[in-house]
Amino acid sequence: MSPRHASRAGLTVAAATAVTAALALAGCSAENGRALDRRDPAERSVAPAAPSPSPTPTPSADCRPVDVGALRAGGAYDYEPRTPAEVLAASDLVVVAELVRIVDGFDQRDDGDRVPYLVAELAITERIGGRHPDAVPDGVLRMPISQGPVSVESGEPSFGIEQFRRSLPAGTRMLLLVNDATADYDSPPPALPPGTRLYGGQPDGVLVDSCGALVGGHDELMGAWRSYRTLDDLRAALRALP
Repeated sequence: MSPRHASRAGLTVAAATAVTAALALAGCSAENGRALDRRDPAERSVAPAAPSPSPTPTPSADCRPVDVGALRAGGAYDYEPRTPAEVLAASDLVVVAELVRIVDGFDQRDDGDRVPYLVAELAITERIGGRHPDAVPDGVLRMPISQGPVSVESGEPSFGIEQFRRSLPAGTRMLLLVNDATADYDSPPPALPPGTRLYGGQPDGVLVDSCGALVGGHDELMGAWRSYRTLDDLRAALRALP
């Protein structure tokens, strides 16, 4: 056989081998496909796994995280953390709201010491529940915020109103599980409309959206609260509760 014929024969054998291999692979694939189809019906009907929680959000370059230190100016709380379900059941009103502005409030007396308060005005964007879900009919929830202890030297509180406005800018989104706290304050805010009700969510009823991440307002997230990464994760969970 000449070299030319030997080369041509080799190519013919190689091509035949490739075709045979391809057909064998196709047969395996088809067999695998038939095997999948022959699964037990109960196995094929298994529900898909539940979706995982939202991934930890990545702040955009122009997002400035909220400084919740301002909300904690009134001091630390000694308490046993409750579950979201327990706080929901114990709250007068549960809403999602956006901060409109922070205004001058009033002074309280605590064992003779002056404790100044500001008032956060928040526009309710969604009502989730609570014992009195129709409270705050004008849609503007007002929440007192302690300015912290007053300096003996200067007579000024730890956090001034401008510091609060920088730390908690207008538009800050919050999830609030609050109760009517009007009776807790003995100095009615003169700058607010007559009959205004005041609401508070200490220590675990104020949750803040900070560049997409869920942050505790008056305290760090603890216990069951830590399983929610975003405000919308928690919002959806509260809505799903009976």
